[in-house]
Amino acid sequence: ETRQMASKVLIKLFMDIYRMGDANSSLEILSIFFEMVSKDVVDARVHAFNLLFNMSVHANLYEEGAFHSSMLETPRPGSETSNIWGIQEDLYDKLLEVLLFILHREEKDERVWTAAVNCFLYFVSNKGFIDKKRVNKLDPRLIPSFLSIPLLSDEVQRKLLRMLVNFLYPHGKTSSLSLDVLVLDRIGGIRFVIREYVST
Repeated sequence: ETRQMASKVLIKLFMDIYRMGDANSSLEILSIFFEMVSKDVVDARVHAFNLLFNMSVHANLYEEGAFHSSMLETPRPGSETSNIWGIQEDLYDKLLEVLLFILHREEKDERVWTAAVNCFLYFVSNKGFIDKKRVNKLDPRLIPSFLSIPLLSDEVQRKLLRMLVNFLYPHGKTSSLSLDVLVLDRIGGIRFVIREYVST
């Protein structure tokens, strides 16, 4: 109960910082997330992704309020209404930074990775569809870590594998597809592909 109350206060503080458009404070928010996922306590590392998720939910509420407000009046540059439209993208960028951070720290706990992949899928999903532009911002090295989570649902596994295929065979200006060897090397090479093929 104490953590829940503290989380509500922290989310309110973070959202107020976003609404004020303070870039330096936004960097401090990112450093707080880095600190959380550096903790020895697993629950603290998991909670970092829960906070990012809840901040995004609150951002949606702010955006809905801004939309209804804009129906009544024209937003002024620099006003609260005009400042909040980029919150979701900034939160997603922070999520990507935190994901890379735990990748480089070689996070082992499956609970942390499960919270991470759930948060990621929330951010890249829009009305049942995957936002390809957001997915393309992901470092492909994270996909193998996502796929290593035990007991992934078939649906999640299929989504991740499709993302991986799109990274390996990016759509270029021509209709033909060619393997991106650099991406293949980054995700673990042909051994990783064979291992996933055998396990699915």
